[in-house]
Formats: sequence, structure tokens, C-alpha cells
Amino acid sequence: MIRVLARKNGDVSVLDCGGEVDLHSSTRLREALVRETNDHVPALLVNLTDVSYIDSSGIATLLEGLQVSKRTQTRLGLYGLRKNALYVPNWRAWRQPSLFSKLSRRR
Repeated sequence: MIRVLARKNGDVSVLDCGGEVDLHSSTRLREALVRETNDHVPALLVNLTDVSYIDSSGIATLLEGLQVSKRTQTRLGLYGLRKNALYVPNWRAWRQPSLFSKLSRRR
């Protein structure tokens, strides 16, 4: 489960996040990102220092936040993500030449 606390630091909105960001909890992060960017703040920082785990749905949520921030002209910054928190399964399969050669032969 993720914890998301919003606070202000001058003109900057800060989202302090903690816990796990996965398929089931990324909705809370998405809602907070959209809410803060729709408030037309000049800048939004997402503090990921206390995030212990983030999977591909969490990364997709952050990318969605980037898209929303571009539409609302809000500067978006991320900080504090630990290397061991990021989990993307089986990247090695995508780097195997045999997989790419099979895909290219189908075209």
C-alpha cells in the first residue's frame, strides 16, 4: 500500500510518497498527481524517498503525471527513488537476439 501526503513548500507542491507502488495502489498516486497538477501549481515535486517498491504500473503512473503536467504547464520533478525499489520483470527476455529476430521475420 502507498502513502501519499501533499504539502506546500512556497510555490511548490510536494507529494511525499511511501510504501509500495503497484497495480493496486498506483491509483492513489495517480489521483494525487492529477489533483495537484490540475491546481495549476508552478511546480510539483514527487518525493519517492520512502518508496520501498515500484513496478511498471507505478512507472506508467509517473509518466501519466508527466503528460498531465505538460498540459497544465506544471514543472514536474522526481527525487529519492532507490535503485532497489524499482522492479521491472524479465528485461533480459527483451534483449535476447532470438526474440527480435522472430519478431522481424513476421513482418
